[in-house]
Amino acid sequence: MIFTQALQLVALFGAQGPQIFGAVWAVNAVTCLTLIPVALRVTKAWTNLASMAWGMGFVALGTVVFLVHPPLVLVLASTVVWTTGEVLFSIPVGDFISALSPPDLRGRFQAYVAFLGSLGFVVAPLAGGLIAQFLGLTGVWWVSTALVACVGIGFVLLDRRVRT
Repeated sequence: MIFTQALQLVALFGAQGPQIFGAVWAVNAVTCLTLIPVALRVTKAWTNLASMAWGMGFVALGTVVFLVHPPLVLVLASTVVWTTGEVLFSIPVGDFISALSPPDLRGRFQAYVAFLGSLGFVVAPLAGGLIAQFLGLTGVWWVSTALVACVGIGFVLLDRRVRT
């Protein structure tokens, strides 16, 4: 999002791209703040993996908009959608790790997740740049959307397995 979205918005909106990028992230922040209490209430009866799967579904739905040349209103609407996914995913992660890891290893597993998330901020721009070089920015969105959808499907399958 941070790497490719900035480039995509400049490609779509030219000189207004950086200002729109700021507006997108402002919408993201406001959406996060307003959705967290709602998401906590709505997902109370859900399993952690179900919430995480729905989160990935919303992220995929929000990123698919960049496969076409969307107008500004659609970019902002998609921001609300992928931010909803971000909220649905991020809330239960710590609880999920704690619930399924041995008590003496919980801190270590939490650290691994934090490390891998940070590593994503290093690897994603590199990978996105390579993909964009060969497939263009739309190719990055295809790969990203497919990857997020696959992770969401994996969470659904894992949820079924954990419940049995």
